[in-house]
Amino acid sequence: MRDMLQSAAEHLADRMADHAAQPVDYLRGTAHIPWAATIGATTREVDRGDGLIVQFGVIDFVGRAADLVVGGEQIEPQPGDRIEARLYLLRTWERRTCEVQSAAAGEPCWEPSDRYGIRIRVHTKLIEAV
Repeated sequence: MRDMLQSAAEHLADRMADHAAQPVDYLRGTAHIPWAATIGATTREVDRGDGLIVQFGVIDFVGRAADLVVGGEQIEPQPGDRIEARLYLLRTWERRTCEVQSAAAGEPCWEPSDRYGIRIRVHTKLIEAV
């Protein structure tokens, strides 16, 4: 049974997809999945072990988990999948490819964006221009 907060989270996910997301292409092997995602970032710090802490950013894509479907089956993001999107880089819009990866060593490559897992946050790194 759904509670009122879950219904609200589903409604918000729908509104975000309709009004705040941009179309991206989620790629797994030869499968191509049109996906509506908002683009964000996650900042991580890693202790190199020599007294220095390195800070780096990860490009995140946030969208409805239920929209990631291949062959009628909902999939979970996995390292090596790719996302093609228009990104605003250095004051210009460019079509780029990002590869799904963990945000930091030992962490998953995606995580729920809400407590119900309706929307997920997929961590990627920028790899090339399309």
